[in-house]
Amino acid sequence: LDMHEAIDGLAKAAPQAAELVKLRFFVGLNQTQIAEILGVSRRTADSRWALAKAWLSRAMRSKS
Repeated sequence: LDMHEAIDGLAKAAPQAAELVKLRFFVGLNQTQIAEILGVSRRTADSRWALAKAWLSRAMRSKS
């Protein structure tokens, strides 16, 4: 439940990064597939993934 709330918060701050997280975790796609679906370069997908990981990590630490 905390993770879903964190993803919802990410969606408000960075909707594209949240979409990437959903595609990666809930659909099981890899970064190349996600980049194609989102219509962005692999480098952009990697940058958004790094942002999402940092954001979610901070959000989950604050829940503890």
